[in-house]
Amino acid sequence: LLAVRIGARDHEIDFAPFFELRPNVNRMAQHAFSELLNNAIDHSGGSMVTVSVRQTAAHLQLLVSDDGCGIFERIQQTHQIADPTLAMLELAKGKLTSQPEAHRGHGLFFTARLADMFDLHANQRAFQFRGWEHRRWHAGKPMPREGSSVYVAIALDTERTLDAVLRAHACEGGGYAFETTQVPVGLLADVTTGLESRAQARRVALRLASFRRAELDFTGIEDIGQGFADELFRVVPATQPTLELVP
Repeated sequence: LLAVRIGARDHEIDFAPFFELRPNVNRMAQHAFSELLNNAIDHSGGSMVTVSVRQTAAHLQLLVSDDGCGIFERIQQTHQIADPTLAMLELAKGKLTSQPEAHRGHGLFFTARLADMFDLHANQRAFQFRGWEHRRWHAGKPMPREGSSVYVAIALDTERTLDAVLRAHACEGGGYAFETTQVPVGLLADVTTGLESRAQARRVALRLASFRRAELDFTGIEDIGQGFADELFRVVPATQPTLELVP
């Protein structure tokens, strides 16, 4: 366990010597550690970060907590999205940042996909991402604390690699371009009664113009309204012809 003032020295001398990990796990843990620590430094507005890393028989576990305003409060300030669940919907798409001049908004999207378990706690709300669950993002039980806390667990025997995760969201031709996203439509369904309106469809499609392909996850949703369907599957493609929507 290490508590450091934001802006402190490189973390590698404090943690790396104490773990023996497979090269692919070590590389993913290094990437996740750096992304989460940098997010706390650059976005939280806090003064302290607490970092905990431990190795169990099955997982490497990482917890990064700050004493800032909380990620959902920061999104509300920057993007005027007051509902934390809708803020999580936008975070889940990727490319959302409070400092677009310095960051691309890739960190949480890819860190979640490196992990077998990923939990995000802030502003009395929590959301979980499980690699083995089809729906992926869903609400969890929040931690009673200020600031933001992110928990990551990576299976010690995983075959995933950082390179494969980063390449998985490029379109044809490979490379590392972030061109494909997944939209957990179930998060929108959690805060509204039925997916009926064109406004709701526009919420699903918000910011998707920055991608070439969007996979829409309707897990758990039994039906949608005509206006919602027409807006999302006829109007949006007509106005964004370079975007492929895949339900």
